[in-house]
Amino acid sequence: MIVNPKNNHAHEYHNTNKPFKHSMLMSGGGSRFGYYLGMYAAAIASNKKPDAIFATCGGAIAAGIVGSFESIKEQKEALLSHEIHQMSQRIQYNKRHSLINVFLDIGKRYLHRRATDIFPDLHHDALFNINDNDTPLFPFTPNYASNNCTIAIIGSKLCFNNNQVGTKRHASPLFEEVIFSNRKGISALINAPYSPHSSLIKNTFKKEDSVSFQDAIRISVSDIYYLPPYSVAGENYMGGMLDLVPFHLAQHCSTTLSLEAKQPFSNFSAVPAFLYLLGYNPNDVQQAIPHRPQDIWINTSDSPKELKAHQINKKIDLLSNQIVIDTPSYDQFCTMMQAQWDYGYQRALIAFRQHHK
Repeated sequence: MIVNPKNNHAHEYHNTNKPFKHSMLMSGGGSRFGYYLGMYAAAIASNKKPDAIFATCGGAIAAGIVGSFESIKEQKEALLSHEIHQMSQRIQYNKRHSLINVFLDIGKRYLHRRATDIFPDLHHDALFNINDNDTPLFPFTPNYASNNCTIAIIGSKLCFNNNQVGTKRHASPLFEEVIFSNRKGISALINAPYSPHSSLIKNTFKKEDSVSFQDAIRISVSDIYYLPPYSVAGENYMGGMLDLVPFHLAQHCSTTLSLEAKQPFSNFSAVPAFLYLLGYNPNDVQQAIPHRPQDIWINTSDSPKELKAHQINKKIDLLSNQIVIDTPSYDQFCTMMQAQWDYGYQRALIAFRQHHK
């Protein structure tokens, strides 16, 4: 494995002279992103309103809603809106992938269980795609500074071009971490020390304040193997999986963090995918996150089980030899998102109350 230690950040944990008092991490979530808005509402109800949000993957959608609407009522209405429902319907299965090929690829990665030595074809490998017409995927117009809260979105930039696909990468990294925010968010990270999780990730990170929030969301949700790279201004980007829980960047500029105690990743499918393209085991990284007394840990480890009936699920269609997205009707979608919001609110409320004691 190619994991790098991060204990060089320990000296910062007790420094309270930081630009943000409380940062909330919205780390992943996939189609369960609605529970992050419940967590945010619980923070406000507990008088713990975050003044910064660091969001990755599905969490970027929730952060976009916070960045678009002032009140909890408006945010919840947006979550249950036709626009967000239509957004979820734009993700479609890539029909070039047969079931046999999908399971063969998963099996190969499981047996391989190490980093790739070639530059991968991320366009070809994506199981799903999005109809990127002239309409942005995220239907609202968010601001990186909203509700007296600075929002940073985590993504990644490809460190290779199409002409290199299939050739040996030798010691070259595949990805560079990118933080999308406004000038305040960028300046808060100017002197942040950085140690990537593996050598497949560049040992410096990029701070970007010229990419729109809508594009940053579209970038961040582009998970490896799920969606292809997304291009902005001639650069190819992927999602935020390379730093799914951006603890070390957030703690550099925040006195207190609220973050999740998440479920482990699947050792059969997810861990080999991380090892192959990102060079590290995400379960090892999650377990290594320091537990500091000032931080609020929100237990969402049972969210896959508790919200199984309240998320967009994928199923196998043997007749068509494909994976099918079980797209909910609008009424089903509203029920789903309400359940997610309630789950996040209750779990976060418990965590904030316990921390207060």
